Amino acid sequence: MLPTRGFDSNYDWIFRSNEERTVGPLATLLRELRPSIEDLFLLHKVPAKVAERLLRETLQALAWKWEAVRNRQAWLLAILERKCVTLLEAAEDQQPWDGLG
Repeated sequence: MLPTRGFDSNYDWIFRSNEERTVGPLATLLRELRPSIEDLFLLHKVPAKVAERLLRETLQALAWKWEAVRNRQAWLLAILERKCVTLLEAAEDQQPWDGLG
């Protein structure tokens, strides 16, 4: 079961900040995908500060590749998913091995 998100989600300020700096079709895409992006961050328990960085980096990459990306919604969500998983894997690698021995 996914954690629930609400109007006062921890990620609300991230979207407000990025929406203020983003214009045109990229801003429209961000507004459309906001619920899915929030769900992704909640599912992977990404801290808000880290989520802001991941979202900013991914939006910048998409802006650079805008014309080359056919399905921008799928691309954005897939890249964010990969970044979240990579982040989790890195955090797990830093955890000590318990119960082995």
